[in-house]
Amino acid sequence: MSTYFFKHPSLVISLAACMVSGASADILVVEGTEVRRYSDSGTFLSTFAHGLATPLGITEADGYIFIGQSGSGEIHKYDAAGKDLGAVLAGHPEWQPAGLAWNGGRIYAASAPYKGLASYAPDRLEEDGDSNTPEAQEGVGELPDGGCGLCSAGKRGGVYFTTTDEATGKGVLGYWSGLKGVPAETLQTFPEGSHPRGVAVDGDTIYVALMGPGNVVKTGPAGKVENWLTGLVMPVGLGIKEGRLYVSQFSNRTVEAFRLSDKSAQTIITARSNPQYFAFVPPEATDAIKGGRSVWLGDQDRKDAPIARVRADLNSARLPVLSWDTEGGDRAKLNLLLAPVTLSTRIGAKETVLSGTGEPQGKNEVVFQLAATDAKITWTVTVKDGAIRMAFSGSGKGLKELGSLQLTFPFDPRAAATGPVGGEWTADGKLRLPTLLYAPDLGAMRVTSPGQPEVLCRWEGSRGRVGCWATLTIEIPPLQENVGTTLLFESYHLPQPQGMADANRWKAARRGWMNLLQTSTKRPAEAHYLPCPAGVWANNIISDPVSATLFWLADHVLLMPDLAPDISAKSLLRRTVELYMNGGVSPEGVVHYVWCDGYTMDANPALLIGAWGYVEASGDTEWFKKNAERLEFISQYMEKRDVDGDGLIESPASGNRNTCAFGDSAFDCISSGHKNAYVNALAYRAWRGMAQMEKRAGRSAKARHFNALADRLKKGYRAAFYNPKTGWLGWWRSADGELHDLWSDMPTSVAVSYGLLTPNDGGRMLDRHWAELEKSGFKMLEVGLPLNLRPIPPSLMLQGYGGKMEDGSDTFHKYLNGGACVSNTSFWLLANYIAGRRDRADRVLNAMLERQLQGVFPNGGAFQNGIIDRAGAGAEFFDWEGNTTGYEGHLVYSWAWMQALFARDGIYQAKALQPLK
Repeated sequence: MSTYFFKHPSLVISLAACMVSGASADILVVEGTEVRRYSDSGTFLSTFAHGLATPLGITEADGYIFIGQSGSGEIHKYDAAGKDLGAVLAGHPEWQPAGLAWNGGRIYAASAPYKGLASYAPDRLEEDGDSNTPEAQEGVGELPDGGCGLCSAGKRGGVYFTTTDEATGKGVLGYWSGLKGVPAETLQTFPEGSHPRGVAVDGDTIYVALMGPGNVVKTGPAGKVENWLTGLVMPVGLGIKEGRLYVSQFSNRTVEAFRLSDKSAQTIITARSNPQYFAFVPPEATDAIKGGRSVWLGDQDRKDAPIARVRADLNSARLPVLSWDTEGGDRAKLNLLLAPVTLSTRIGAKETVLSGTGEPQGKNEVVFQLAATDAKITWTVTVKDGAIRMAFSGSGKGLKELGSLQLTFPFDPRAAATGPVGGEWTADGKLRLPTLLYAPDLGAMRVTSPGQPEVLCRWEGSRGRVGCWATLTIEIPPLQENVGTTLLFESYHLPQPQGMADANRWKAARRGWMNLLQTSTKRPAEAHYLPCPAGVWANNIISDPVSATLFWLADHVLLMPDLAPDISAKSLLRRTVELYMNGGVSPEGVVHYVWCDGYTMDANPALLIGAWGYVEASGDTEWFKKNAERLEFISQYMEKRDVDGDGLIESPASGNRNTCAFGDSAFDCISSGHKNAYVNALAYRAWRGMAQMEKRAGRSAKARHFNALADRLKKGYRAAFYNPKTGWLGWWRSADGELHDLWSDMPTSVAVSYGLLTPNDGGRMLDRHWAELEKSGFKMLEVGLPLNLRPIPPSLMLQGYGGKMEDGSDTFHKYLNGGACVSNTSFWLLANYIAGRRDRADRVLNAMLERQLQGVFPNGGAFQNGIIDRAGAGAEFFDWEGNTTGYEGHLVYSWAWMQALFARDGIYQAKALQPLK
């Protein structure tokens, strides 16, 4: 959090903007360097403005939006569609507009360095460039401290403002009439450290946000101050509309509305970044501002059928809203875009975004006419029956001078991790159509270009802390006179898998099955992050590829290798395996944990299982023959790690108590090491898979070698990890001989799943664990099972992740210390089906499927809430009350539990586990 936020003023909201009545109004929220637009029901609609220089103040005036940027000293004017109409107050070295209000035809602005308030007429400033500094306007300076907080217009004219007296540390609520030469009044003071921010006015009542204690107070003519709301998390912005007080809370990323009559609350917005100040856009300004025109295309009222929605800006030839719901629900209200879809081309040496105008052709179609030097481009957008058709044609003598057209989709990762799934990639990292364009929990659109054999796409993104983005650019070959190109986006459902008997369960899972199949964007090197190539499996579209979890991808691909006609998931698996196999292995044979970085002992076996999964799904034995030597080299490192000759592999990490080191597996905050039950289970499966591939390639001696390794490992496995005190398997045995039992089912579940324990033996162990789970008080089966039932002490956790209590109880139920991390439930479900505990497994599976079907979060997700990248807020881990405790927001292997659907009918066992028989 920036220290600047506490030193200087922030938001401002005008009374005129707040007191909107009647029809619904959109809400513009300042978040980081962006201003984002939401409906009054909390649905994210679009990014209104981005790339701003520390925006703080925002106000609506006569249908326009004014945004103050303290970083540049400018105030810019926008129309309601988000078009920047230019600066009405130019930059000034002593001026940092931090709070804005509108009253009586004048803008009131607060500034920190200027030590006060200024008012000015925007029209006069636009006409007179010499009058655009605060000193040239009516104003009042020398407020109690070096800065002034927000200002809000009052019914008397003038403005209310907040500030802090630096001499005493006390907060101040003041009023200024707006008249030059008339000093400001101090109306109220607040205790030291209160840090007053937002002001809202309702008749004679004034509400003030006190960021320090987390309260909203109200005061009136009598001067009495009352704590109206308490227990908030850094309240900043305030506004009143239709009998409700809206409050933005900086630290918990919400804007909540409280009824003035009874304080009843409704969270209406979950922001993508920390919200500060906001403004309301009046209904009459939402669709048409000063001649602006836009229309909705699509099937708004279709029931139980695929829905696609597009909003077309007729004045700019852009598409500011794009969404769909292939299941026919109500989730198409989520705008998937960070910025409008645009069409561009190279004119000379410059890539130019084309502009033009459009005309609707009925309720389903818009025809845009765009100009490019001596050429004319026609772009027709048709939305009907859950599909989107885009046709492109050109004419004019300049047409042959133009390059390819670039159709750019700037997706918003915070809304949903939308991106391409499936398809073939070129050597230089471009994606060929066809592909599936997939929005998590909203469904897939099959993207094709009929008659065009070579349409390529660029897939690029950033994980930057501010302004993360993911952009798909479809490169349309250069147009020829009277020869058009068409792109089709058709709603697509995954077919019910062969052999799966339960249609209802599959329908519940179908919406989220491809949530596991995220494809990385091409990402540059950034602060804290290494570069990433496009087109490989990653934690999410803008996160890191992780090798140690590749076996989950292998199983997903094996179970459903063909996603749609001409679109397969096999290439994603092969491309990811090859990335690590050829460029992510150390000279000693250690596979990198994260692309280009890190080490865990489960990475090598996970990569080998991934290779086996590709060969099994594709039947491509020639690929194995070509790469066998490399895969054997990766296995050799594992073989060498049996340092004591007992058949089990030992990690270099000791796993000893109090080492507090990075773990030796993907459960990386748990400081495991030496003999790890989980790592060895993966090694067992990897060697059985290697033996099978070697046998099919006609290499019998090699096959016997890998089977012998697996046999020796299995022989010593149970004795190494069985804990007679609990009656199940411990997690790891450290170098000092201690068995570390975390009261987790995971080691036992993996061992049952992979055949290292018999169904009878392992089933009894699972029964004991289930009995302890029922005693524990955990009830949230819909989020899966807790990773462990007792706290993990800090002595067994990575430094900084174990909490402060000696027994770990202060962080228990969160993240990897007893949180329900969803993915680990995949092992438990599979093991219970194999061990014959079908009723128990169905109980958990059905609860998770019901959650998946209904959705929980504003974007429709059940186990994802968009890409969050903030500790505690991501929906891939949950505490025992169902609150988020993750960080990514979207983590691919959160949906591995769905593979248990195939285990109910024996499909998983026949496909994924057959080498282990």
